[in-house]
Amino acid sequence: MAKNYYDITLALAGVCQAARLVQQLAHQGHCDSDALHVSLNSIIDLDPESTLAVFGGSEANLRLGLETLLGCSIPAAVRASMRNSPAIP
Repeated sequence: MAKNYYDITLALAGVCQAARLVQQLAHQGHCDSDALHVSLNSIIDLDPESTLAVFGGSEANLRLGLETLLGCSIPAAVRASMRNSPAIP
C-alpha cells in the first residue's frame, strides 16, 4: 500500500498545532481560539470523509500547525530558550 504523505503531513500538522496551543496557553495564558476550535473538533469527528475533513476541510485551518512544523511561528525568544535548554534524559 502506498503511503499518502499529504494525509501524513496533515495529521502531523494537527499534532503540532495542538502542541503549539498548549505552549501558548502555558506561556501566555491564552491561545488562538480558531485553531483551538479546529483542534477540539478534530477529536469529535469519529467518521471523517478524509483526513482534511477532520480539520474542517481546509488546509488554512492547520496554518498554526503547519507553521509550527516548519518552525515559522515559534517566537524567537522561545526558539532561543529551546536551543539553550538541556536535553531531557
